[in-house]
Amino acid sequence: MGLTTKDTNDTKKRRSKESPIWGRARCGAKEDSGSAAATASGTLKAVDVVLGSITIAVQGSADLTLKTNASTQVSGTASSTATLATKIGSKVTASYDAQTKVATSVRTEA
Repeated sequence: MGLTTKDTNDTKKRRSKESPIWGRARCGAKEDSGSAAATASGTLKAVDVVLGSITIAVQGSADLTLKTNASTQVSGTASSTATLATKIGSKVTASYDAQTKVATSVRTEA
């Protein structure tokens, strides 16, 4: 999957330091700026075990969809990402990387 010379040159001409993509690597590579930890609390709205994602309804904000993986720690009334599916409607608190939207931990409440 290569880039044509025309595409590469046109892309370089359009970029500026004010551009939100300035300095980012192409093809989905991570930025060098590091990760930013964040926390969200709300109601567990959806769990997709196949795709590895959860959606949290956050009061006063848009729904937040986070990716889950084998490193995501689940605690509280659920013991794994698979059992989160039985906790739809429960209160949850999730810690996650704000850039990648990958959950590092999810805690369910009764």
